[in-house]
Order: sequence, then C-alpha cells, then structure tokens
Amino acid sequence: MVRTLDNTARAFLSDRYLPMDNDMVANGALPVLMENGNIQIKSSQITEKKLYIQAVTPAIQGEVKRGEPIQAGVVISNSEVGCGRLLVENLLYFLACSNGMIGSMSLGKNHIGRRITQDEFDLNEYFTSETVMADNHAFMLKIRDTVKGALDRTIFDREIQKLQLAAENRIPAGVISNTVEEVTKMFSLTISEGENVLSRLIEGGDLTQYGLAGAITNLANDIDDYDRVIDLERLGGTVVNLNRSEWNTITQVAA
Repeated sequence: MVRTLDNTARAFLSDRYLPMDNDMVANGALPVLMENGNIQIKSSQITEKKLYIQAVTPAIQGEVKRGEPIQAGVVISNSEVGCGRLLVENLLYFLACSNGMIGSMSLGKNHIGRRITQDEFDLNEYFTSETVMADNHAFMLKIRDTVKGALDRTIFDREIQKLQLAAENRIPAGVISNTVEEVTKMFSLTISEGENVLSRLIEGGDLTQYGLAGAITNLANDIDDYDRVIDLERLGGTVVNLNRSEWNTITQVAA
C-alpha cells in the first residue's frame, strides 16, 4: 500500500496494514466531544506523522495542591503513515501553568492485522456503499466508546491519587542535578532538554517526583515540534507513575 498526497508518496506500507484514516478517527471522536457542552478543544495538529486532538472538560476537576485545579481530558492520536497506533489516552490538564500530562490509561488499536489477500482486493469492487458505511460506522462506535471511557471520573480520581503519592516522594538533598541527569539518560532526553528540565525544577521549587514530572511537561509548552510535545507530556505521566521502589532506585543511583 502506498500513501500519497499531492502526487508525493508519504509512506510505503505492507499488505497487513489496516487503514484507519484521520478523517474516520475525527468523525468518530469529535461528535462525542461536542455532545458534551463542557468539552474544550485544548489543541489539535496534523504533523507529517500523526493526527492529534487534545480536549479537556471543566466538569471533572481535582487538586494536588490547594488552589491549583487539574482538569480531566483526553488525547486522541493516529498515524496514517505507519508511525504508530490509533491511541486514546487520558489527559491531566494543569490550569495554573497550562501543562498537559498524559496519564496511565491508554486504549489503542493497531494498524497491523492479518495479510490482505488478492481475492479480498478483487472483492472490494463488489462491496456496496451500504456495506462500507456499516463497517465504518462500527469502527466509529468503537472510537466513541473509547473516548467516553477516557473521560471517566473514576479513572481521573485514580490519576489524582497517583499525583498525590508522587508529591510525597522528595528528591534527596544534594542529588537534584544527578537525579535529573539519571532521568535524562533513562528516558532518552537530549542534553539540552535535561538542562531545561533541571532549570524549571529548581525555579518551581517543588523538589519531588511530582515536581520533576511537572518540570518535564512544562518544557513541552516551549517546544515547536508537536510530536515531541506529546512525547514530553507522556513522559511526565511516566515519571509520575514510577512506583516508590523505582523512584528510590533512581535517586539512589543519582546519589
């Protein structure tokens, strides 16, 4: 399968590739978001690799620190060119600093399936528009249900609890720089990104696991590459979700 745009080949894909076009994903997700009057589209982007839609709802909020509300949200991403799965992930949006952090709830669908045979290609011309529409409708219903699941209050409360636990795990005195350096190596940040995270961590004054995750997601606010923005928002969530044993290992190695 060859993906083209404006007479230019975008991707060469195998005969096991299951097409899930961006317009299908958007048509499945956006009506669900729009039917809730409290949903706000935080950002959206189509890069060379992926489609992204980020939305939040003021109807579901919580706090880790008093006076700093966090809203529930959802991140929808898809690649038409073989650069990743269709993903629906829960989003935590920090109003005080406009940071987005992708949580641990992730529902995805692979583009890779069984091999498509020549007979199936030949049969495509016999499929009626009604059959194609029914197949597309079923697919969009799955997207709808997945998006609704990402905006579940129970899932949001569970993520807030994880943030609260992370806020209790302090970075030991004297190893702040080394801890950031260790996280930089562990999660393949660039040297420049690591230096920026350290600077933001110190400026923020929250020398905890929670504060470090916030410094990483805050860096995403100043990145022009939207694919990298999502990477950093996802990394912030990964750092928060390190359990106490994993966190202690990082800080002890840093020491």
